Amino acid sequence: MDAGQDFNPPAEVKRQTRAPTEAKPTVGVKPLTGGQFKPLEVVISGAGPAGLLLAHYLLEKGGGRFRVSLFDWRDDPRRARDSTDPGIRRYSIGLGMRGAAAIAPIPGLWGALQAAGTPVTAFTFTMFGRSFTLRMPPEWNPPLAIDRMELCAGLLEELLGRHAPGGSSDLLSVTFDARCTGADLRGHVATFEDASGAKSETRQVPYDLLVGADGVRSRVRLAMMEQTWGFDVEQRTIDIATVITYIQAPEGIIPGTILRIPALPKCKNLGVFLFPGTKDRLCLTMGWSDTCPPEEWLSIKDAKEAKAFLDSQIPWMKDVSEEAVEDLRAQTPFLTTVVKCSRYHDAAAAVALLGDAAHATPPFIGQGCNVALEDAATLAHLLLRAAGVNADDETALRLAKLEPLKDLDAPATTREQARARLPAALEVYSALRVPEGHALVDLSESRAAFSTSARVRMAVREIWKNFLLFASRGFFRGPVRSQAGGTTDPLAEILERNKGEVRSVLDSNKRIREEWLKKQREKKMKAGLAVLVDQEA
Repeated sequence: MDAGQDFNPPAEVKRQTRAPTEAKPTVGVKPLTGGQFKPLEVVISGAGPAGLLLAHYLLEKGGGRFRVSLFDWRDDPRRARDSTDPGIRRYSIGLGMRGAAAIAPIPGLWGALQAAGTPVTAFTFTMFGRSFTLRMPPEWNPPLAIDRMELCAGLLEELLGRHAPGGSSDLLSVTFDARCTGADLRGHVATFEDASGAKSETRQVPYDLLVGADGVRSRVRLAMMEQTWGFDVEQRTIDIATVITYIQAPEGIIPGTILRIPALPKCKNLGVFLFPGTKDRLCLTMGWSDTCPPEEWLSIKDAKEAKAFLDSQIPWMKDVSEEAVEDLRAQTPFLTTVVKCSRYHDAAAAVALLGDAAHATPPFIGQGCNVALEDAATLAHLLLRAAGVNADDETALRLAKLEPLKDLDAPATTREQARARLPAALEVYSALRVPEGHALVDLSESRAAFSTSARVRMAVREIWKNFLLFASRGFFRGPVRSQAGGTTDPLAEILERNKGEVRSVLDSNKRIREEWLKKQREKKMKAGLAVLVDQEA
């Protein structure tokens, strides 16, 4: 049986109508001290949500069998979240059932994070000058909208509060402003340098397991590409440009509402997305396809003109400050990079990838972070099993039934036994997560239609399917976004259920992009010929 089909989520978190049950404090795993079991050295490059959650699992449930060293090239998120530096890119994310189910086995962690976010209780679509609002049934468990920086800061605060470095266990170290520059995968040594520029020396860090949670430009993934065989990576930039800013909540916007305008009335190629942020601030995103750029917006030269333009298109924009609009106008648009990897590990090198390092994706179904958290939870359970720890939550119980893990049933009493089991655990990790990562990318990219007419058709279809979903209290399946965010159904299954719609959009995007590239080549060729003619004259 396919491993991806075996790994079904626990029943109580599979459907949207049930909230994830937070785990009770771990019992039955006694810390090992002295010479009984020297901890496995786990080096995590990347202290984003996935890297931090993995550290939580290994230290909370590992019984002293893991020593975790976290490195990140950025500043401490607890300082960065209070910074007004415009160079710090911030945005809201939605933690749905997948993210909640991944976090729930760590006692008290989900409750601590909820205080920093806003429950999403309604969805508003604006098209053809009219708005349609769908409210979630009160018995459903709403997704949590939270600023990514706040999420990282919350995860870090909880991690340090529970496993303070330098304490009696000394199983955690966290280093910021430390950039991974590479790794000797055969020698099991990772290299880090000071990212702030204050120090010139590099640091060599030996490991038993190296985890690349270092994002779309992962240095760990690059080391795998350079030093391992049979590891294929597809990496490309898709033609969707976005700009993001935070605004104070405009008058009339219902708290906890996600608002989507797929096409502005007088600028059809420009879409707007408003997402709950932190407290009374909202995340405002504008996006367009580079193949069909919104010239009406891009030709604007100053803040006053930009404010007048948006005020004429969107009624609630009158409450948005001119400074926020200027931030949108002056930003360099962010282009999304897509990454697909043929596998997420190298057994001999003892390396694993998770999150954007493994499957960078457009944000259009809002599941990138959720799937990264699933990666972390799955990898953690497999590592715990390899080290002889039987975690007591239901995800662990389901993983224990997988045939490939039968080799791990014997108790691990030494570090050498645990290290010998790591390759088997990593093989299963890739078998489980690669189909999910590939499905995530395809589903996400299919929500970003380049064609304006296709975007409008998709929005109408989403409104109708969401209406059926909400009115039937979950009897009918909603659109792709709701299926991905409101359940923990495997994304590979969701892709299979919607493959016709997904393939139609992806094929249309490919055709439009090829036509656009052809026009660009012809334009450059004509310009080059004109230069030659002028020179000859």
